[in-house]
Amino acid sequence: MDVWFQNNYREKYESLVGLWNKWYGEYSDAAAADNSSFPRLIVRFEDLLFHHDEVMTQVCECAGGTVTKDIENFVGVSAKGEFGPHTGGSGLLSSIQRYGHAEKRVERMTKEDLVYARGRLRGDMMEAFGYSYPE
Repeated sequence: MDVWFQNNYREKYESLVGLWNKWYGEYSDAAAADNSSFPRLIVRFEDLLFHHDEVMTQVCECAGGTVTKDIENFVGVSAKGEFGPHTGGSGLLSSIQRYGHAEKRVERMTKEDLVYARGRLRGDMMEAFGYSYPE
């Protein structure tokens, strides 16, 4: 799988799992190397879905600001719009319906997909983000 980061820069990954491991792994590895001098903020998607008011308030305060918009206005809208590769993207409500239900999160995954995820996702990051492997 190719991921374009700029018009002239792409990287190859074996899968989305490989991208996740590398992308977040670099933050995790840098933090482990020198925890005191590497500022970072990683917000889990599901925390935005299920606790958006609390999370956004904490993120804004952490950055020295305050929440100034009512995020409830975005309930049915995909943040990435409805064009190009984002056509059919999920808004807040449809995302909650899918990701808030344990069986629906993995309903399109095969047994092989689940075995692959268990064998390839970095365990240290799964633990750090509070994730469990899909069954």
